[in-house]
Order: sequence, then structure tokens, then C-alpha cells
Amino acid sequence: AQIAIGTVEGREAVVLAGDWGCAVHDASTGDLILSDAVPTLALTNAASGVMLLRHAPVGYAVVPLGRTSSTEYRLPDPSELPDLPLMALGEGESSLLLAVVSRLGSGSVWNLRTGRRVGDVQFDIEVRAIAVSAVDRRTLVVAINDTDQEGGFVMSREATPVSLRRAAVARRPVRGVVGVGLVGEALVALERSGDTLELRSVPDGRPLPYDDEAVRVVAGESVEHQTAALPRVSRMGLGEVRVERPEEWPPTASAVGDLGGRKVIVRGSYGGVVVVFDATTGELVAAVQTELPQTVHLGTKGGPSAVSDVAVGSDLIAAAYEGSVLLFDVGLERLPSDWIDAVAVRAVAVGAIDARMAVVATGGDGGGLRLWDVATRTRVASITLDVAVRRVWLCGGVVVASTADGMLHAFDVRDRDARRAQPRD
Repeated sequence: AQIAIGTVEGREAVVLAGDWGCAVHDASTGDLILSDAVPTLALTNAASGVMLLRHAPVGYAVVPLGRTSSTEYRLPDPSELPDLPLMALGEGESSLLLAVVSRLGSGSVWNLRTGRRVGDVQFDIEVRAIAVSAVDRRTLVVAINDTDQEGGFVMSREATPVSLRRAAVARRPVRGVVGVGLVGEALVALERSGDTLELRSVPDGRPLPYDDEAVRVVAGESVEHQTAALPRVSRMGLGEVRVERPEEWPPTASAVGDLGGRKVIVRGSYGGVVVVFDATTGELVAAVQTELPQTVHLGTKGGPSAVSDVAVGSDLIAAAYEGSVLLFDVGLERLPSDWIDAVAVRAVAVGAIDARMAVVATGGDGGGLRLWDVATRTRVASITLDVAVRRVWLCGGVVVASTADGMLHAFDVRDRDARRAQPRD
């Protein structure tokens, strides 16, 4: 049941509501004032009175309790909402708010006077109940998970205006993605089928003419640069590696991009090691310091963890390591990254939205796909997919992710004017 206290028919009242209906009791005497058996999805005590959210012949409707109202409320189309969501009504600064959150944690907030989407929220818990309100000009959604052994876990999120919408560009099966990138204005994926590489359009999967330059752009790296730049590693037995310097650690992830005006290869390895090479000459540019011993047993219990992904762009390097994100500047100086509070991170990408907002994208084993603004150190967009995210790409305002079930997902995060001005493929 849900509960609210407010004025009903001129009396201070306690309102109880749920899927069984609604009951209103006098707050002083406890007498029943009115009741009905119409299922109620949410309620709140707003400045204009107690409001109920109920099913309508098509979609939903806001019903003032015990009176009539001339205010017209504009509810979102059910097609824009998750199946069987949790809902909450709340008072905004000048509007009535509706929060809609799936039990897996992804949701949105709506202004019911304008009918517009205020923003999106993402929780990293299984959600059982929610509340929404405007606090200090911010729209906050609070969620609780009551399955914790200590009685529950409460988390609050601010609704953020940039959204990742499912199927904004594409959602389709792929056989094996080598890379994703922009060729001209076309969003293209390089896919592997056995020993064959194919270029395909990301939105519809149609095959594109094979072109060596397009392959280099989409793959983001060249084989000859990789082999020229990566030093040899001395192996001393099964699982045992001996190294003298950080740059000699065996690579577990690599990326190619521009850093400080130079084309570079960035390599991640065990123990959080990140190394940068000049992509043309193979010259060592920079390497992080490490306290690892010269000889270690890799892949064994107690051995060092590996960097699972690295990315370079916007004069920034990001690495996914032990479920978190490491950030480095041009000189591989460590930058604060605790503001990226994503969990179980496996994949990272860096880039810019419309060449103005430097962002980091993260994907994780829990299916979370997040977008982070580097300048403000805030999460600006998120969505939770059904399965683990394996790789992530940022392509001029489009976020592309491949998932463990062999699907390719693409989300357009540019504003509407930018999308109209820059069509994709």
C-alpha cells in the first residue's frame, strides 16, 4: 500500500491506496470518508491536493481525489515506458512529476503539465519501490531494494537530461565485431566471419563495399603498427613471465588514437599497467609506474589482474581494470576517476558528443551502459541492457555496444537539432 496525508473534501485525511483500490480516513477520528476499488498505481499530496495515478482506457491518467480539476495532465505514451514499471508521483517546483522505473533500475522522469521528459535515471540495484521530488532545483528519484539482509538499501539519483533510448539507431545480431567507426557520415561495423572481414552498416546490417582505408578507420588500428611497436616478452614456462620494464608486460588490451597531437598505440596489461607508443615509429612515449615483481605467474590464483580494455581520445586515456575505470592525461599522469561510480566495468571508450562534450563511456558485466561528462564529472546518460556489455565505441555522438549474446546496440545521444543536421548512413 501507498500512503499520503492531505486535504480531502475539506478535512485533513490519511489516504491509503494500492492495486486493491483507495481508502480515505479522517486524520483525527479515523472515520472512513470515502473508498473505491479502482487500482491505484501511485499517489502524492501536491499543492493542489491529493493526486492518484490510475489506468485509463489508453495509457494512464492523473485523478484528483474527492474533487474535480481543470488542470490538464499530459501522460507519456505507454510505448515509451518499460513493461510493468514502478511508478511514483511527486511535486515539482511548478509541475507534477511522474517517475517510471523498471525493476532492473532504468527509468525516466516526466513533467505532467508539459508532457515532456525531464530526464533519465539509472540505479545499480534491483528496485522494489521509488519516490520522486524536486529538491533545490534538482529532480531526485529515490529507490529502495528491500532484499538486503540488513533491511534494505536506499539510493538516490538525479534525473539527467541526456538519454540513451533503446533502438535509437539499431539493435541487431552480429557474428563478431572487430571495430565500429564513422566512414564519412556512415556508421560502419567491421565484422568477422571465419577468416573473412566484412564492412556492414550498423543501422540495418547491409553489406558495404570492402575498402582498405575504411577497414583501417573502423578497426582503429593497423597490424603493422601493432607488431612494430610491441616489444617481445621473455617467457620462462607455462604461465610464468619475466619482464624488466613495464612496457615489456604482455598486452591484454590495446587501442589506437590521437593523444596530444600524435597518433599513438595504447596498451593495457597486468597489474593495471598502461603503456603508450608512437604508432608510426614504435617509440615508447610513456608508461605508468608499477610495483609488480619482475617475474609473476599469470592467470593463476593470487596473480595480478589484467586491464580488460583501453581507449584513447580527447587527450585522455581510459582503462577498465578490476571492475573500475582508470583515467590518465597526455603524460600518463593518473587523474581522479572515483566519480565514475559504475560497477563491474569491462569496456571503455572516450570521445566527444558533437565535438563539444568530452565523455567516457563504460560497459559492464551487469549490462550497464553509462556515459560520463569529463568536465562536470557527472553521469549524463545510462541504460541497462539484458546481458553483459563486452565492448563499447563512441562515434560522433552515437554510442555503440556489443553484448555477450551477440547483439550490436547503437544509441544516439546528440540533441535533436544535431541529429537532423547530421544524418547517419
